[in-house]
Amino acid sequence: MSQTETKNIKKGTRISSLKRATAIQLFIQGQSAREVADTLGIGITTAIRIRKDNEKSIPPPKMGRRNKIPLKTRVFLGRQMNTGHLTSLYDAQKFIQETDGVHVHVETVRRNLRRQNIRAYVQQKRPGLKREHVQERLAFARRH
Repeated sequence: MSQTETKNIKKGTRISSLKRATAIQLFIQGQSAREVADTLGIGITTAIRIRKDNEKSIPPPKMGRRNKIPLKTRVFLGRQMNTGHLTSLYDAQKFIQETDGVHVHVETVRRNLRRQNIRAYVQQKRPGLKREHVQERLAFARRH
């Protein structure tokens, strides 16, 4: 092909300024380039180019997989575990399933609790002492 023929070939349609502004807003909200492209029906390369052209007003993209458990649920879960309303990891797993509708593994619950510095421990059991045993122990403690 000659140069005049390549100039006349249309590479693709330009996106409207409304779509461009919407894409920028979606990027500011934290959506990925793929999500923006799927939402607006534009190519992923176009979405990446829009991000690159406006990178000063758009925060950098978050890398890695998103959390399965939202932040509010994690904080609430930690509070419930500390106060004793939820006692086991399975209770916490059921709680997450009910509130967010997301099935998570028990290890995921453990990992999230560990990130909040909530460690597992075995609660000390109280001795099953009768009144006479308590009296004997008190007398022994007073003697020694």
